[in-house]
Amino acid sequence: MKKVFAGVIVVVAIALVMIFFKPDEPIEVIEEARNGIVENLKVIDTIQTNNGMMVYSYGETSDLKNDMYFVDEVKKSMTGYSWLGGGGHVDESMQEDNDFIVSLQLLNEMQNIIPSFLGIIKDRAIQKVEVSTNKGTVAADTYEVNNELFFVGHFDDPVAEMGLFQLTIVYEDGLSWIFAIPNEDMQRLQEGYAFYLKAEDFS
Repeated sequence: MKKVFAGVIVVVAIALVMIFFKPDEPIEVIEEARNGIVENLKVIDTIQTNNGMMVYSYGETSDLKNDMYFVDEVKKSMTGYSWLGGGGHVDESMQEDNDFIVSLQLLNEMQNIIPSFLGIIKDRAIQKVEVSTNKGTVAADTYEVNNELFFVGHFDDPVAEMGLFQLTIVYEDGLSWIFAIPNEDMQRLQEGYAFYLKAEDFS
């Protein structure tokens, strides 16, 4: 009987630890997932999903030289929030010059997240960003953060096997520019590689 009682106490103690020490705010579990990568993480927006919650956030890279934007999916249970998956995007290229007009990155379902795309708009004459796949076209939502324009959109269908991925930017005068990911770059896109696109990249 004493052994049973002791076992019950241990189970209750573990449950209490889980309840009181698991993150109770979505940003806290994201900070844990991004530990060592980003500083001063702040929430941009949250979107409820069937699986939990999408969280858009931003912060400074660990060297404090750039801003970094994140799209993550978290799930809440009785014991708090847990991180499901996601990814981040730096506002400037580390390898190239930075006279780009728009950047683009894909987070597909392999990142354990609702398939998403995100990026930065540097040319403020751009009014709209859309991405088209074999399944249709998705318009991005845009947020102004720290004097930068961050955009993000989500797909209803898996995109890891898509053979077409096309970015369209629409200017104030209604003119549309199109960039189709070349076949030789499709794998890099699916792996989460960020594209920093200049005006000459568009048709």
